[in-house]
Amino acid sequence: MRIDDYFLGAFEAETDMMSALDARRELLKLVRDERERAQRIRPFFHENNELAADFVSVLLTIERLLDTNNDSFWKLELKQRRRGKRTVGAAASDHICTEYWSFVLAGTPKKAAIGKLAKDFGVTDTAIREVIRRASGKKPKR
Repeated sequence: MRIDDYFLGAFEAETDMMSALDARRELLKLVRDERERAQRIRPFFHENNELAADFVSVLLTIERLLDTNNDSFWKLELKQRRRGKRTVGAAASDHICTEYWSFVLAGTPKKAAIGKLAKDFGVTDTAIREVIRRASGKKPKR
């Protein structure tokens, strides 16, 4: 497993409906937790009990860049890749697609499956259709 599969996958699923400032705070918490965990692991220490300069220093640099109270010259900002607000989060859209195809393969009519999913997730039928269309590759992301 690559680090971004775990780190960014969990981060995006938790923050995709947040504002940029709230997402930045969450990322800062994740980086701080990971740095503290890395400092406790033995291989990150040299034989003279000093911290190894590679992984921990990168996390420390990212932490400083994300921190709004830091007076360093550079800062790191998060921006959305796409315009507009998401009506359905990334984790929910994966779940919607899985449920939709399980309904269809079980013989449920497509309109009934879309209606049930819209009711379960509290969004419109059009939003469910859009999620399914994007997951199927029929509608490009902007």
